[in-house]
Amino acid sequence: MRLRRLESEAVRDAILAASGERGISRERLLLFLWPESDARHGRNTLNQTLYALRRDLGTDELVMGTSVLALNRATDASRSGDSSK
Repeated sequence: MRLRRLESEAVRDAILAASGERGISRERLLLFLWPESDARHGRNTLNQTLYALRRDLGTDELVMGTSVLALNRATDASRSGDSSK
């Protein structure tokens, strides 16, 4: 189970990074990461994952947006991938 979570986080990070400044909609991200989940469970999983990412990196400003998500490239963590913040 832990490996699956790590894989999901890596894929999520890659999609967010590749989406550039325009970002990616929550719905599209859900389809990429959890295609087997219904909308309610997918949204909940995404919310929990984003919370964990923000907590682990020590910044609330890493991911911008509400319906469309994008990395805040002004943060040190998004530029360097540094998770020690």
